[in-house]
Amino acid sequence: MIRDLYNNSIVAYKTGTQQTVNLVLDTIRLAMKQEKKAVTA
Repeated sequence: MIRDLYNNSIVAYKTGTQQTVNLVLDTIRLAMKQEKKAVTA
């Protein structure tokens, strides 16, 4: 889970049975995509 430290909202999250590098990177990519969409809207 990635949380916005300004207002404590959850920016993005992914779940898995283990915390792997791919899971972490996918979550970061999702957060970047969500924030990019929020800025352009």
